[in-house]
Amino acid sequence: MKKINKKETQYGEICFEFDVTYHEEASIEEGHGFHTIYDTEEISRKVTKVTILLDNTGEKIDITDKLNKQQMKLIIDSYV
Repeated sequence: MKKINKKETQYGEICFEFDVTYHEEASIEEGHGFHTIYDTEEISRKVTKVTILLDNTGEKIDITDKLNKQQMKLIIDSYV
């Protein structure tokens, strides 16, 4: 019997949780009645948790502490 090694790739799901701070201003405009308009601007975003979801069991693996500052910044920059 011979031994065969192969590389396989399998895709799963990853979940990013953020704390996001917004600045919001509300104004009221008149036009066929009064309407409230909200102007929202994101001020800051911080990654609070990164987990991998295993499809076959539903288990979540927390990998937050395995990421460095540069990797956290890449995650934040990709969702802004």
